Amino acid sequence: DVRVRRALNYAVNKQGIVDRLLRGYGRVMGQPCPSDTSCWNPAVEAYSYDPEKAKSLLQDAGVTGLSIDVNFPTGIVPQGALLAQAIAADLERVGIKANIQQDEWSVFAGKLFDSANKQANLGDLFLMYYKAGPTLERVISTVLVSDRNWNWNHYANAEVDKLIHSAEAAPDDKSRAEAMHAMAKIVNEDAPWLFLYEPFSLWGVSDRIIWKARGDDFLFVQDM
Repeated sequence: DVRVRRALNYAVNKQGIVDRLLRGYGRVMGQPCPSDTSCWNPAVEAYSYDPEKAKSLLQDAGVTGLSIDVNFPTGIVPQGALLAQAIAADLERVGIKANIQQDEWSVFAGKLFDSANKQANLGDLFLMYYKAGPTLERVISTVLVSDRNWNWNHYANAEVDKLIHSAEAAPDDKSRAEAMHAMAKIVNEDAPWLFLYEPFSLWGVSDRIIWKARGDDFLFVQDM
């Protein structure tokens, strides 16, 4: 029920997580693309922290006594244990019991890539990230298009599929961005994910080298 998915997004204090766990070096997300990419839609607002709105949506959906499993991998998601605990605490404040399951990466990956069983052993919520480098739009399409292999939560929206296919076939950057912006609005409204945050890049500075960070955070290291 989309009301339940939206309730989860209203229930979690994402700005509080950014402030506490990231020391403020991040931005709350409400759509698939991060803010420094061409597919980010500036007109789409992230879900606010509103526990009362979350409770109201759950009540409208007729949901009481909901219990969900929150699954995350060790070492892969930064501060995964603290993040899972923060999410669980916020969910419990609106009446949702969250059971945390931590797995070593090899175990979690076995669940994540178990397409034959449709990821049946993953938690109701699972923590994962994706990169925002030069292949971002390809990654986004892989995790959102209904019949692609990294769509681990089995999200399916025919209009989103159509818009992403249109972006992939677009003849120019403007047409591609328009399709992806429309996609971002629909995904925000569908709330297939508990959107969390995009972390900011932190770079050290030295006057001994001449170097400028790439916008996508990629580093190319050469052994001379």
